[in-house]
Amino acid sequence: IYSADQALERALYLDRVANAIVAPPDYTEEDIVLANGACYTIVLSRPGGAGAFTNLNTSATYPCAANEQGARRSFFIRYQK
Repeated sequence: IYSADQALERALYLDRVANAIVAPPDYTEEDIVLANGACYTIVLSRPGGAGAFTNLNTSATYPCAANEQGARRSFFIRYQK
């Protein structure tokens, strides 16, 4: 589902381009609901602080209120900022 891609792109933009995620080392956006009924969660952590590797996990569900019946997608990437 597209919303997991959208969450990944949003987090990468905020962290690498806009430099908006600087402190604290952990950043979370939970259950962000989109216009199409999907929702996503972003979890970004830098276990070693500034200059260390960044772990980014995004996950999405469609429809948002679905339990086991919904479509789910998740991405995990690690990069150094």
